[in-house]
Amino acid sequence: MRYTTVIDISEMPALYRNKNARMIYFHLALRAGYHDDDRDVVKQSIRVLAAETGITVSATRHALHALEKSGLLTHDHGTTKVVKWVMMPTITARARSVKEQKQKEIQEIREREQRQFELSNRKRTDQERQDDLIAAYEKFLQQQREGTIGAVGRAFLEQNRDKYNELTRQS
Repeated sequence: MRYTTVIDISEMPALYRNKNARMIYFHLALRAGYHDDDRDVVKQSIRVLAAETGITVSATRHALHALEKSGLLTHDHGTTKVVKWVMMPTITARARSVKEQKQKEIQEIREREQRQFELSNRKRTDQERQDDLIAAYEKFLQQQREGTIGAVGRAFLEQNRDKYNELTRQS
């Protein structure tokens, strides 16, 4: 006996109401391989699948089509891959204190710098760099007007004021 994961398909009402699609999905999820080389893969013909589940071949085809359409299955030359896990984006908690807010700002800046570093690994044009500086500067200006700017934002505004003025005069 082993355990497996499945997606909660009750959140897909059209699919969940189709008892054959529900049966086929769970059957394939349970039959799918669990080793590295065959993880979530089932190699079974439609006729065998229909016989094992007690559903007609036509209903099995229809259920497989509905599952493929919803993105829970992919079918390729006799092998079926079952989607049993969807990575959801994490929801970040709101900061509860000023200290947490500052830490969050610092983390966002580090992430932004990391993204900028990754972008800079590809050859960027001067115009792209200038557009990024203008966008960041205007974002911090907006935060300053709203009174939500942090120490890092103020430092950025001070360091880049002359460059921003020069770039906006050129436009």
